[in-house]
Amino acid sequence: MSYKRLHTLSDLSRFGLDLKARCVSCGHEAVLSVIELSLTCARRRWSRDIGAVEERLRCDNCNGRDIHCVPFERDA
Repeated sequence: MSYKRLHTLSDLSRFGLDLKARCVSCGHEAVLSVIELSLTCARRRWSRDIGAVEERLRCDNCNGRDIHCVPFERDA
């Protein structure tokens, strides 16, 4: 059995995964493109660590900052 180390946006990209973000406050969910997130982080010189990205996200629905992210497999 093998395990995938998924700590950064690059790790997710390497395995063809995106990031599913869920607002804990209102339950709103969105699938975010890892490539677009990575480019945004590069432009703004932010960390690409998933935990750091999670802290910067804000819900489109309620403007809440309590966001939980999990890897999400793209459709083939």
